[in-house]
Amino acid sequence: MTVLITDLDGTLIPLPDEPQNGEDLMKLSAYLATNQIPLVYCTGRDYHSTHQLPQRFPLPDPEWIICDVGSSLYRRDGAGRFSLVEEYREQMHQLASAMPIPVLREKIVQLGGMIFQEDFHQGEFKLSFYAKAHERDAKAEQINNFLRENNAPYSLVTSIDPWAKIALIDVLPQGVTKGYAIGWLVEHASWEPQRVIFAGDSGNDFAALTAGYRAILVGNAERPLASAVTAAHQEAGWEGRLFLAEGRATSGVLEGCLWFLNGAEQDA
Repeated sequence: MTVLITDLDGTLIPLPDEPQNGEDLMKLSAYLATNQIPLVYCTGRDYHSTHQLPQRFPLPDPEWIICDVGSSLYRRDGAGRFSLVEEYREQMHQLASAMPIPVLREKIVQLGGMIFQEDFHQGEFKLSFYAKAHERDAKAEQINNFLRENNAPYSLVTSIDPWAKIALIDVLPQGVTKGYAIGWLVEHASWEPQRVIFAGDSGNDFAALTAGYRAILVGNAERPLASAVTAAHQEAGWEGRLFLAEGRATSGVLEGCLWFLNGAEQDA
């Protein structure tokens, strides 16, 4: 069984300046339904924000939602309601137990100059900051140094907001990424890794794009990310597992799915 796991902003969600995206979203939804392909959202958004998206976009319904850059997981039941996967939450708790997020936040305030994202962007196991795009690496290094000096069991994931063009810096339990969450889900859902397709566009998708699954990098992806993902696939010796779409956002997801599922490199 093939499974499509996709980022939302800049990937599955249509871009405002791409009218073709809307048409391709309908085509993609129909394709998934016709071929009975389960869908998983994998986003940096919190659950509340993600759950409201169908009010703005006619997105196909997911079976699972990975939120908060991989630090929370939700599953849909037979009645269409989503609930937090407690087993995954307990794993996050164990990873962060040496210094819970509230304690980390109190400590990191001492750094000064940190721009915290709004409270609704923070998570039970995620602490999130804004930075100017050109200051992303410097701010990330500053926070990383702080985490090492305080023996904090956390690591960073960074990306650029495709709408606001600002840097997003997320502090997550050590080793947790979208790729980590997908790996956990693939194992617990007993999916075949070679049948998993992941689509993304930004820095917080890197771990998932280079985890060995079939990967779609949409046409609007950051160019340095495209180079890094390509290099990682080449270094791993993977052939036919990466599709660099020409289409932007939704159109690129559809383009990649058709390429993978219509016979291209099926045995990769």
